[in-house]
Amino acid sequence: MANQTISLNNLKKILLLYTNGNSKRSISKQTKLARNTVRHYIKEFLIQHINFEDIQAQNNNDLIKLFSHNQVKYHAISERNNNLITFLLCAEKRIRNNEIALNLLWKEYLMQHPDVIGAANSI
Repeated sequence: MANQTISLNNLKKILLLYTNGNSKRSISKQTKLARNTVRHYIKEFLIQHINFEDIQAQNNNDLIKLFSHNQVKYHAISERNNNLITFLLCAEKRIRNNEIALNLLWKEYLMQHPDVIGAANSI
């Protein structure tokens, strides 16, 4: 089943549920899609830097282009944004496993990336 695309209805449902605050596990159960598939499309959504209203406004062809594996331009993301996305994905796992508190994770990120706006005031 790897590398198979999902229907646009499922894609929109994943993104709607995610923007409404549902967990990836909950989305996976509701859509009957694998959690890795849900994670993948949420990650693609976050990389695009758009909101759900923008997704709804686009036609089907634009959505296909936006979420097709070959069209996503990972290199267009700044290193700073890439660092933050990597941090957030790791933080999600660590918080879920009760390894660390969110506040401590954020301080850790600010120490590693002092160029973040407002970092000096946050520590």
